[in-house]
Amino acid sequence: MAASNSIAENIAGSPNHKMLHGTLQAAGLVERLGGDGEYTVFAPTDAAFVQIPPVTREGWMLPAQKQVLHAILNHHVVPGRIDSAELERLVDAGDGAAILKTLDGRDLWIRRSGASYILTSGSGNKAVITEADLAQKNGVVHIVDAVLIPAT
Repeated sequence: MAASNSIAENIAGSPNHKMLHGTLQAAGLVERLGGDGEYTVFAPTDAAFVQIPPVTREGWMLPAQKQVLHAILNHHVVPGRIDSAELERLVDAGDGAAILKTLDGRDLWIRRSGASYILTSGSGNKAVITEADLAQKNGVVHIVDAVLIPAT
């Protein structure tokens, strides 16, 4: 990922984020992540998407499920640029855990476990940050190993 490109451009060009790119297109979020504003994206890899049953993944792509897909993807985006140093500061200030507000205003919990940072979604599923601090011209991307599902 090139720091001179937008989040949307880098995800589109990433060989490990084809499914994320496709879902961003289906949900109509490419423009937002390619434009102005700064965002922190917890980007699930293709391997993370494969953990979701195929019938569920395919269902998300249907026009009738656009709002569901939109909510899922927004659960991976936090307004502002939050790098690993800031994540560490937030977690330390919260005695080992912090709450981040996602793009749609929902809570996303983050805590430290050893040297790793673990995100917990509103529905309770977890994702580990596997690669941090990928600088983008409009924010930062942290790679995660699971798709975070918001509470319904």
